[in-house]
Amino acid sequence: MLAHTRADVVELNQIAQARMRDAGELSEDHVLATERGERPVAAGDRLMFLRNERSMGGQEWLTRDRGADRRGGALSVRLDGDQRDVQFDPKDYAHIDHG
Repeated sequence: MLAHTRADVVELNQIAQARMRDAGELSEDHVLATERGERPVAAGDRLMFLRNERSMGGQEWLTRDRGADRRGGALSVRLDGDQRDVQFDPKDYAHIDHG
């Protein structure tokens, strides 16, 4: 999906997330503080990494296709490209948003 403004992006992501939830594709939400504000994240959501971070693969715009498993504050994601699992604490890396 493409949009002209960040507000439009947030609205489209909320609609997509609601449809995925209705289809049973998402688990319970966890609210994360991101650089763009609080975001509800659930296992099954897709996220984008908005800033290059070498320790997480050195690539921008990575997405996740597996659960946002919260383990001791860490968020566990699966990268689309090489299917690696990456864990990080959103307090240390808050440059994420729905994808």
